[in-house]
Amino acid sequence: MTTPDPSITALQAACRDAVARSRPEAERLRRRLERVIADLGTLASDCTDEGVRQLLRVEVDVAALSVDKFRQIVDERLTEVGDFTVVMFGRTGAGKTTLINAFVSGDGSGISPGENDWTVEVADVTWPGGVLVDTPGILGWGRANGVEELREQAYRGLIRADLVLLCFDTSNATAAEFDQVARWVANYGKHAVAVLNVREHEWRRPDRVPRLQGRLDMSQDVADHAERVRAELAVLGLPDVPVVAVSSMRAAFARGDVYLGPAAETRDLLRRRFGTSTVLTWSNLHRLELLLTETIREHAVALRLGSQQRQIAGEAHALAATWHDLAVTAAGAAATVEDAINQIQLMVGDPALLGPDAMNPATALGRLVRRLRELERGRGEPLSPGGQGSISLYAENLVGAKLGAVRAEARAQGELIVDRLMAKGEVADAATLLSQILPHKAIDDAVTEVGQTFAEHVKHRLNVVAKRMELATGPASRYPLGVDGKAGRRLRGAGYAVPGAIAIGAVAAAVLLGPVGILAGAVAGLLGDLIGRFLRSRAAQKLEESRAAAKAQVRAAIESHFDELERELCAELVLRTVDALAAQVTGLIDVGLAVHALRRRSEAHVGRLRKLTDELAAERVTRTLAARTAARLAAAWRMDDRQCRHEVWLGEDWCADPAFLSDTDTDDYPPAEPFPAEHRLVGPRTGALLTRIAGSPPPGSARTWLDSLTGLSGDFRARDVLRELTAASGGRPPRIVLCGDYSSGKTSFVRRLFREAGAAVPDGLVVGAAPTTDHVRVYAWESYSVIDTPGFQSGTEAHRAAARVALEQADLIVYLFTPNITVGDRAELQALLLGDPEAGLTAKHGRCLFVIHRVDEIGIDPIDAPLTFAARCRRRERELSGELTRLMTEGGADPGGIAEQVVSMAADPFRYARGSQDWDGFADLVEVLRDRRAALAANGTDAAVLHLGVARFTALRQEAQAQEAAISARAEQRAMLAADAEQRTDAADVLAAQRRLALSASLNDLVDRLLMDCEQATTPERKASVQKMIKELDTHPEALQIIDEWRTATRSAIEAWGLATAAVVDRRTEQADFRAAFETPQAAVSAGFLGRHGALLQFGDLGRLSALVGRLAKAAPVVAKAGRFATLLGRVARVAPYLGVVTTFADLGYSWMKEGKSAKAREKGLKELREVVELRANGIVDSEPQLAELGAQRAALAELSADLRGEGQHDQRDLAEAQTRAHRYAAAADSAAAHLSKGSNIDV
Repeated sequence: MTTPDPSITALQAACRDAVARSRPEAERLRRRLERVIADLGTLASDCTDEGVRQLLRVEVDVAALSVDKFRQIVDERLTEVGDFTVVMFGRTGAGKTTLINAFVSGDGSGISPGENDWTVEVADVTWPGGVLVDTPGILGWGRANGVEELREQAYRGLIRADLVLLCFDTSNATAAEFDQVARWVANYGKHAVAVLNVREHEWRRPDRVPRLQGRLDMSQDVADHAERVRAELAVLGLPDVPVVAVSSMRAAFARGDVYLGPAAETRDLLRRRFGTSTVLTWSNLHRLELLLTETIREHAVALRLGSQQRQIAGEAHALAATWHDLAVTAAGAAATVEDAINQIQLMVGDPALLGPDAMNPATALGRLVRRLRELERGRGEPLSPGGQGSISLYAENLVGAKLGAVRAEARAQGELIVDRLMAKGEVADAATLLSQILPHKAIDDAVTEVGQTFAEHVKHRLNVVAKRMELATGPASRYPLGVDGKAGRRLRGAGYAVPGAIAIGAVAAAVLLGPVGILAGAVAGLLGDLIGRFLRSRAAQKLEESRAAAKAQVRAAIESHFDELERELCAELVLRTVDALAAQVTGLIDVGLAVHALRRRSEAHVGRLRKLTDELAAERVTRTLAARTAARLAAAWRMDDRQCRHEVWLGEDWCADPAFLSDTDTDDYPPAEPFPAEHRLVGPRTGALLTRIAGSPPPGSARTWLDSLTGLSGDFRARDVLRELTAASGGRPPRIVLCGDYSSGKTSFVRRLFREAGAAVPDGLVVGAAPTTDHVRVYAWESYSVIDTPGFQSGTEAHRAAARVALEQADLIVYLFTPNITVGDRAELQALLLGDPEAGLTAKHGRCLFVIHRVDEIGIDPIDAPLTFAARCRRRERELSGELTRLMTEGGADPGGIAEQVVSMAADPFRYARGSQDWDGFADLVEVLRDRRAALAANGTDAAVLHLGVARFTALRQEAQAQEAAISARAEQRAMLAADAEQRTDAADVLAAQRRLALSASLNDLVDRLLMDCEQATTPERKASVQKMIKELDTHPEALQIIDEWRTATRSAIEAWGLATAAVVDRRTEQADFRAAFETPQAAVSAGFLGRHGALLQFGDLGRLSALVGRLAKAAPVVAKAGRFATLLGRVARVAPYLGVVTTFADLGYSWMKEGKSAKAREKGLKELREVVELRANGIVDSEPQLAELGAQRAALAELSADLRGEGQHDQRDLAEAQTRAHRYAAAADSAAAHLSKGSNIDV
């Protein structure tokens, strides 16, 4: 470009003044940013976990980005205050480069010759005190550079701006275009003025539009476009942005003596005929320059400082959001880790309660506890409620149940062995005695079974392979234990020997002394008998005392041995589980600590950046400075805001220009020459396209395909589709569907078809700046159905969906592009070119006519320079066909002759002025459509039905596949819930068995103590007292206490089981996968079987599954109420089952207490007593309401599990059926696609 025109002195002076007055504030901002940069540079050390390392790498990247952003501002904007910067920002082809060329009186060499993405890098054009920045356009094709690279270039140019000129044009502004403005301009709080580049050649050309109404109508169109821009910008956070309408090309024509840009013929003609001053006035550029100059002059410091503050605040806001996202990600990772640790803690309990090693930091367990506490401090609260874990409770019940029978066997065996030793008078030491008493094989077998059962339980709960449990019983006893079988033997021998000796002496006395001797002998015999009986009694007492002491020692040793064995076994089970998980848990804790530290650092950065943003927000001024200047100027000109906006900024004052004003359409132009025939390509290209369309698919192929689908007639899901396809296969007019981005001129195209055919234009064909077509409209035209669709990229998803539906049955598709041929979002264009298998769309490029519409707005006047205009059209067509070819090639499709399907047209050429229209293509298009209707109708229905069939059966296939996925998810969740129920059922069985053994053991202990008391009674009175207690056992305080304690312990155990069961089900049903599997109505219906478990499950559908948790959690209180009710029945009722035991015991006890009974008889009686006690204990357990309630809950869980397994079988059948349907639907869609391409048959 040439040296800037020095005549623009007012704007230059305003820019220089703004720079000089902003330097002190720049220094203050620089110091503040340096402090922020130093804080953001603080990073953490590395971590061994790869997931955390990825997060830390993200932190490094975010920190580097943060530092770089602020460092760039410091270095480029604050260290040395540069020129006042005005940045052009907008879509490619909006006229940014042309406008800069006009500002600086350039030679036009940088203006695009008609191609998109012409500007591929940021270009600075300077004058004293200021710089104009030309940025690459957004939403282009990426002609020479990638789209993302162009966007990055535009972004780098934008962030430098003190003032942004938002460049739009009257072709259209897509939702993506406004979205980019929102994310870049609005988020950075840039001051802005919107420039609307009016592309109509006739705008503000009174010679071309001599009638007042034509000028008013054209001005209203411009005002409508401007109002939409204002409204969209206000929604995006840029309220009251002034919109100035200009003709950028005309402004470039007026400035500069040398011009090397496009449309030079038109420029020279205008300057020669009307003069540069008039051409400049017609461009309305002088109003834009006035607004910019006055805005910069009035708000010099505010604009400059505000731009810097807003840029810093914008960067801080964006970076705070990025740091916040990182903090949220870290918190989410921490929550995931902590949930895993919580689940393990809920299983194993608080590690701090697992023994003395937990408090020793030198042990692995101690280190684990210490790390857990560190993590809890880092998160600010405990990880779990603590206490005993569920597997610990399970282990206690399991060990008690499995070793209870072995304990009872050992106790009975101990008493029998003591009796044998006493009978034989033998002595046994502790080791020998315990080796005979303890059933080592039974203990080993029980321990092995406990280990295996526990391992399976842990595998289910933890979902890991548990370590093999290798538990040893260890030393048998460490208590003083022994039996002296000879105790009392000497006394017993003396007792029998003394009477014998006295008897012999008595006989001798009788012989020697006669009657006196007889009397003396009788007295001596009586004394001897008394002495012997006394000695024998003392010997028996001593023997029984020894027997009782030995039995007491044996019982104490056995109980102590088994108690310790059970404690050690439970602790070993839990500790081994903890040991197996220690490395994993420690690793999880390390991850948790690392991500919490990352979260805290990120949150600190968020706080700093938000504080910076808030401080700058309090200091910066409003963003509507240009609007305030515009209001001031309106007041100075004695205009209200609306009048000023329309007459000045939108240039409507030309309507009152008397020049060329007339009530007729006459002007002094000579009649236009006919447009060169060789450049009228619409007719030949459209005709060739219709010829190709008529050849594929062959006529009748749709009927052939439908006849092959008889196998689907019994499928009720496919029935409606088959009916729709059959109806579509009937006779109907050929369908021409118009599609494209909104404001590409689809409705104008339809309206022009009616006008060109000489038919009345239907009501409702409304054209406007904003989207006016919000649903599909069908018009009957020349034996065709012409279908107008809502535009793509309107920002409304319903518009896109409606257009896709209309395209399904199109015989001919007219895809309209704006003069810029930009696309932005290419999804719909790619779907037409390549198809979209997932959406059921087959490629339709072979039926597409690609129209560059509104070509009267491409910058070349077709009347003034017809050949140049034709050349520009060919250039645009080559550009579009090249991009279409590239898209198809990259998508793996053959573009074939797609270049011959691209044409240029204009539906409303010079709609407000007189002019020839033979170049706009519509006369040729109408002629071809009339001539080729029969050819298009021959197979149009076939193509439409086949395309529709692909879409419908693809949708059915996707529905079937979605059902497959849903069924699989439900089946998986049902299986896991069933496994949970089975595991809790097993736990209930273990608990019931343990409580049964506990009661039996306690009652046997009471019987043993009473028997011992009876055996050790030294007087008849004491023996009678003990016998009475035995007979009246139903009122014995200790018996009542045993039952009370047993019931209390049972109630507590059932409460713990209920809570653990509730927790298991709660965890399962609260999982996201579980909820997702049953969130659809179909899933709820499928899960209705759960409602049958009324006693256990208080819900009718799976959406209220949480009631199961509540029911199970309340099971223990229900049991407690039952226990309290049983108490009201009285103490006698509670021990009534023992009356038989008392009687039997008394009978057996009396027989044992008779001297002369053998040890064998004693053993037999003891065995019978144990059997009776066991039988009666089982009777109490079986009648206990608490255990009955547990049994009911267990049965309900078992039924639930069985039903879940049964439903799983139904799921498998449903899954197979869905898979079959998906396969058949896919085959039907593939068959339709094959008919479209080759007409071949594929069996369905």
